[in-house]
Amino acid sequence: MSENYYQIIVLGTVDERLTSIKESFFSRLKDFNINPDFIKFIHSADYATSRDAKYPTIVIYFGGDKSNRLHLSDLIEESLVIIPVVKSNELVPIELPDEISHINALPINETSNNTERLVSIIFENFRFLRKERKVFISYRRIDAQGAADKLYDLLDANGFDVFLDTRSVPPAQNFQDQLWHRMTDSDAVILLDTPRFRTSRWTKDELMFANENNIHILHILWPQQKEENIASFNSFIKLSPKDFRMKSLSRTGIPYTGKNITSKTLKNIVLKTEQLRARAISLRYKYLVDNFCDAARDAGYDPSVQIDQWISIADWKTNGLAVIPAIGVPTADRINDIYNAVEDSKFKDSEKWIIYDNRGILKQWLEHLDWLDDHLPIKAVNMTKAPSLLETK
Repeated sequence: MSENYYQIIVLGTVDERLTSIKESFFSRLKDFNINPDFIKFIHSADYATSRDAKYPTIVIYFGGDKSNRLHLSDLIEESLVIIPVVKSNELVPIELPDEISHINALPINETSNNTERLVSIIFENFRFLRKERKVFISYRRIDAQGAADKLYDLLDANGFDVFLDTRSVPPAQNFQDQLWHRMTDSDAVILLDTPRFRTSRWTKDELMFANENNIHILHILWPQQKEENIASFNSFIKLSPKDFRMKSLSRTGIPYTGKNITSKTLKNIVLKTEQLRARAISLRYKYLVDNFCDAARDAGYDPSVQIDQWISIADWKTNGLAVIPAIGVPTADRINDIYNAVEDSKFKDSEKWIIYDNRGILKQWLEHLDWLDDHLPIKAVNMTKAPSLLETK
């Protein structure tokens, strides 16, 4: 059994609707070729002993007994996404505790079955969609081209969007600019740490860039390579001779060439990549949401995290404020998806911000975001500037 990297907490008056939710959820996992062992459903009775705060978590609250507030205050304080499920919208005041009655609820009943919508929200929160499951392979071609190619194919088969320099940079593009930009937008970096990896200026630059921008790194240490605490977010897999099919020296004089790495070892790297990615997106999302909500509270507002991962402030100016965290590079299609989610809520006429972490994003892309501010009905806000903007109350 694998470790559980994604957690779904189930609270409230749980009933048979959970069965249909699970059936739909695991069916879609199969379509995306995602290991179901990665998922853990945690019920109220197991909350204290089963939950791991390091990994992405979403909460489903089944309405019914509004006095059932167990664990709610802690989860609200953590700014987690809580999905209220009710039997009908008319019953929200009766079924939901006051703390979450202002969050858009999903009615699930015979005439209004939002099961698939709920499952989509979970997938969006965990960024399971292929275009969002981005990883970056960093390696030295002379040592590990074979391993990088095999790993690319296996990650691709498991639903990842993989950056590999020989396959992912379009013709006539600035190679280095594309490389930095894509690394910034990746959930994690897989670093094939071969004997000559750190002797190359380019690979040293990649490692330094990842460190400076707090990008999570999975170090695959070749035999005799030493583990060094060279990044804020490191995870290591130490390879041994048994991880290679051939133990003889290669033509380059380097033992254990990448092309001879075993399939079992490659599969283990994919599993560890999912684990590291889960922790990375949890921390990146938490950084944006926690910092913004703290800044909003300091400015005297009462922020609420909605089910689509955006934050609402009802008492902002005249019509309120909708704030959407963007993990990675804010692109036009992401902004459009987020904007559509807000358009379906009571905050559709509110001022709208998209907040992002600007570290590592190309200067020309930041300039592009500034340009978009003048042409789109949504404002892109660098997280470091959000506190000063909120102080206008």
